[in-house]
Amino acid sequence: MKRKAVTLILITVITLSVVVWVVFSQISAPNVKITAFNWIRGFIPYAGLTFINEVKVTVENHGINEISGITLTVKLLNNGTEIDNYSAFVTQIETLNAGESREISGNIFWGLLSTKVTHRVCTLKLGDIVLDEWIKPFTN
Repeated sequence: MKRKAVTLILITVITLSVVVWVVFSQISAPNVKITAFNWIRGFIPYAGLTFINEVKVTVENHGINEISGITLTVKLLNNGTEIDNYSAFVTQIETLNAGESREISGNIFWGLLSTKVTHRVCTLKLGDIVLDEWIKPFTN
């Protein structure tokens, strides 16, 4: 009888510990995600052999707290290596309230003679922590 009571107490303590851990990890961990990543089709001549493409990214804070200091970056890659002769799109999101969704637009400038582009990468970071990342094959 005592053994069953001790086992029941241990199971209850472990269950409560897991519940508390889950609740606190949800409160402290940022839950910000990329919900859309659109590369506006069409090469728009900018100057000489330089082209510009508009990028639209939607981010959403699924957490219960506002978050600030997020960096959004869109890069161009060739088989995992960042290409040369282009300008990445980088922006700082100062504050994103709980439940807020925001569309962010920007431009990528790149040279026609750049290394072949195989992928577009959109990364959402808080300091050194990657919150979300989308990698899409480059088709234009």
